[in-house]
Amino acid sequence: MVRGETHHLGETIAVLPLKMGILKPGYLSRGESIVANLELLERLKAIAGNGSTDAIAQDLSQLDFAGADLSGLNLSSANLRGANFSGANLSGTDLSGANLSQAQLQGSNLSGAELQGANLSGTDLSDAELRNARLDGCDLRRANLQGNDLSEATLYEADLSEANLNAVKLSRANLGRANFSCGNLTDADLGEARLAGANFSGANLGGATLSHEASERLSRSAANLQGAVFI
Repeated sequence: MVRGETHHLGETIAVLPLKMGILKPGYLSRGESIVANLELLERLKAIAGNGSTDAIAQDLSQLDFAGADLSGLNLSSANLRGANFSGANLSGTDLSGANLSQAQLQGSNLSGAELQGANLSGTDLSDAELRNARLDGCDLRRANLQGNDLSEATLYEADLSEANLNAVKLSRANLGRANFSCGNLTDADLGEARLAGANFSGANLGGATLSHEASERLSRSAANLQGAVFI
């Protein structure tokens, strides 16, 4: 954010650079990739810099950020519905309260990202890096997290009902009061995960790795534990 100039959160990523003289009208359209213009990305980062913590923009829906380096940016409360972040670097990015429903995040780097209260329902997060990410209160219903590394992540009170968590690493993660009902956790690693108050009713934990401490709680949850490994 440039000193002495205020930008409202309702401005889109296209409008803000227009006001700053970065882009010409009509440069950025829905579905068009901005990865090719590295100068634009650097200038957007500069806008977010200079000690400012203001969000860059709010309406980024349907835009293509595939492969882009957006690490450390403040995209809190932004509308990112349907946007393409596949393979993008979002490490340390503030996405708290953002709408990422139906977004493509497969193979993206979200390590250390702030995602508290974000809407990730129906999002493709397959093979994404989420180690140490903060996902407290996230809406992850029906999301695809297959193969993710969520080790030491925080998912307190997150809703992962009907989500695909096949082969996910959740070791030492905080899953307190999270909702995994009817989810697919086959072959998932929940070793040393904190499960206090978590709901696994109707979930499939076949082949999953669990602590002996969790076995009694899960046996009462109507979860499928066939083939689960207790350590």
